[in-house]
Amino acid sequence: MNNLIFDEKAFWLRLKKLSHERNIQQKKYCEDLGFNVQVFRNKITRNTYPTIEQLVKLAQYFEVSVEYLLFGVDRNPYQKENEILKQKIKAISEIISN
Repeated sequence: MNNLIFDEKAFWLRLKKLSHERNIQQKKYCEDLGFNVQVFRNKITRNTYPTIEQLVKLAQYFEVSVEYLLFGVDRNPYQKENEILKQKIKAISEIISN
């Protein structure tokens, strides 16, 4: 495994990108995950580490790996294929329901 370095600022930027891509506001995902919004915003402002529990919850919520959140890499070679399949299943479900 390569030496990966955790950069707090890059972590928060990745999280911001994920929330923007999915059109989910920070307040919404904080509430959904049971995080205190103000405490979470203070972590972002100070570029401090999220707790391990927060990290795992965020990864699950945004359907990415913890490794991706921390380091910006994902060693899952099937992630892209999984996303394509999810989109196809969603499209088929919409056609069936109409």
